[in-house]
Amino acid sequence: MYESEFELEAELEDLMAILAESDLAYEAEVINMAPITVTDPPLERAKDIIRREINRGVDDEYALTDAIFWDRHPEWNHKRLPNNASRALTEEWKRIRNRIVRVWRVPLLMSRSFVPK
Repeated sequence: MYESEFELEAELEDLMAILAESDLAYEAEVINMAPITVTDPPLERAKDIIRREINRGVDDEYALTDAIFWDRHPEWNHKRLPNNASRALTEEWKRIRNRIVRVWRVPLLMSRSFVPK
């Protein structure tokens, strides 16, 4: 092996160690989960919240995720989850972002035929 190959291999091992310690692997699993069904009542409410926020001029996926999360958890309204928040709350926020906002944001932005609520 050439010296550059050893360097690349060492760099790859370092990156794999960093990945093993991060939440990226978990996020990849969440993204690959089966989508929430369209008939799920919380999904319809979430889509209504996305519509409302888009009509107010909000289109940032994190702001939309916060709006849905705060609707479900009013005690966290306009508060950020602390770094030591329960894993369940953090996972729920990520599921909302990955499985609802990232799926519905663009179609709702593209479809300006919806009626403001």
